[in-house]
Amino acid sequence: MNKKRLSALIALILCVSMTAGCSGGAEGASGKQSGGSTGQTASESKVEYTLKDAVIADNDYYTITANTVETGEDMDCIVNFTIENKTVVDLAFDFGDIYMNGYSAYGEWPEDSEKLAYAEPESTRGMMAEAAGDSGVLGLGVPAGGSISESFTCTMYEHNMPVIDEILLTVRVYFQHEKDDPSSMHPVDEVPALTYEQANALTEQIEYGVYPTGLTADTVEYPEHQAVDGEQVIVDNDEFTYIIQELREENDGDTFRIWIYTENKTDKTLNFSWPESQVNGVSADLNRYGTDVAPGKRDYSAELIMKDYDEFFPEDGNVETITFNLLVEEERSLTDLSFTDTENDTEPVYEGTFTCSFDR
Repeated sequence: MNKKRLSALIALILCVSMTAGCSGGAEGASGKQSGGSTGQTASESKVEYTLKDAVIADNDYYTITANTVETGEDMDCIVNFTIENKTVVDLAFDFGDIYMNGYSAYGEWPEDSEKLAYAEPESTRGMMAEAAGDSGVLGLGVPAGGSISESFTCTMYEHNMPVIDEILLTVRVYFQHEKDDPSSMHPVDEVPALTYEQANALTEQIEYGVYPTGLTADTVEYPEHQAVDGEQVIVDNDEFTYIIQELREENDGDTFRIWIYTENKTDKTLNFSWPESQVNGVSADLNRYGTDVAPGKRDYSAELIMKDYDEFFPEDGNVETITFNLLVEEERSLTDLSFTDTENDTEPVYEGTFTCSFDR
């Protein structure tokens, strides 16, 4: 599942439309007419949010306050946080598993901020980051007993919603000076400072909510998916909806993106992947690790196809067909795992093969 979670961060954003048609599987596929990926139209003016100094997390180890929320470029949400570190060790804070109005999103601290903390160069994470050419940033650095304020930008793929009523974020806490694994519950140089129980509680990943318009978790209503012209419903049952929304060719003419809408209707996290796939009848490696979608949430993201793989494309350079094996797996909790089955942390809930054809 770790590889699956990491691969879910890869999708990017670009434009230009094409129409699609799919077939296969017990549910079949049906085209729908309409427009808009989220059922909302982006506002031309920036939204003025009312949130002010809302404490979203407060425990024995830290307090997180959402001071303000502003609208950025492309209708992003920029949340200014103040994080207080109540412990006696230096910590770094980051956010993951982000959802805006129920749709998966991503976020980041300003990459040029001087307040960021980085993995120790000699640590496992630091050496891996150096080998990959990555900065090794852990998150916002907050010293022991101190507090730091910084802005965190939340962005949604193909964001067309004029107002964001809810931002859900899972806090991730790291030990700044850990020499092995920053997420370890045993900070090498700081073991005397924290007990095992304290370190375990401190690093627990907990989801918190920010409500820019003053609504609450009980009053927020997620916008329903609205079909676009030519989209194909692959599966729509009591557990999930899976739609190949469209195939787009980028402006550079060298890349296609398959835009996929997914809705998880269950109370468990589901992973959607393509263990096997073909483009124009040739074996490909698309969406192999898939995307995790939290209970009751939705995802709108893209899978990349490069034209550099000449065997995929006819002379006109088009994607004509895509065949994929859709595998849907349920994430199993620790209580569901047995001592003899600790590696199988997912359970298949659906599998089917589909072929989609595309016309300009």
